[in-house]
Amino acid sequence: MKSTTESDLLDRVTNCIPVELQTRFSELVKKRQATTINELELQELCDLNDRIELIEAARIQDLAQLSQLRSVSLPELMKQLKFKPVNHS
Repeated sequence: MKSTTESDLLDRVTNCIPVELQTRFSELVKKRQATTINELELQELCDLNDRIELIEAARIQDLAQLSQLRSVSLPELMKQLKFKPVNHS
């Protein structure tokens, strides 16, 4: 049975970027690529990017802590959890 700490970490690392956030981010990236983005949307895109980076940074910290608890390397843990790199753009 997993400890509460390990269970909490697993929950946090498996919860990805919220769908609404990812959807809006992707919409704005497409507008930027099509050069149809306005200044307000561009600022929103920058803000969303900052939020996503903070979420991902926290996720990496949780993964590192979980790898220490399991006494495995971070790449090995990611392999065990079947994590693949994510491209948010």
